[in-house]
Amino acid sequence: MLEIVKATAPQAEALACLAHRLGGALPYRCEDGASVLSRLTRAGQSLDAQALTAARLLAEGAAAKPETLDVAACTANVTPPWTGGPLAHFWAHRERLAPLLDPVAAGAWPRLEPMLRAACE
Repeated sequence: MLEIVKATAPQAEALACLAHRLGGALPYRCEDGASVLSRLTRAGQSLDAQALTAARLLAEGAAAKPETLDVAACTANVTPPWTGGPLAHFWAHRERLAPLLDPVAAGAWPRLEPMLRAACE
């Protein structure tokens, strides 16, 4: 996994090409200039905590696509692969986790719900 942070589009493209030369690393570009994977790691090993953090990252625009975030989190060994990723875990447990969303993610739920449904069903 090669997480690309604070790069312009041309820089990100060059780094993504380089990733394949580094033993086939999977490039992942953060959308807001801070490491998404480190924020998920700081959430701890609790799948629920990672799911809620991932929902916030998606709501804030730090992650553009739920599928990409899930693959990056699993590939980087932040989230166990058997979960499908933090957002797949969130979707699977949405009835229990949705009431726990912070205000930013809760306010974005009308936009997030169709994205997650399309990605996870």
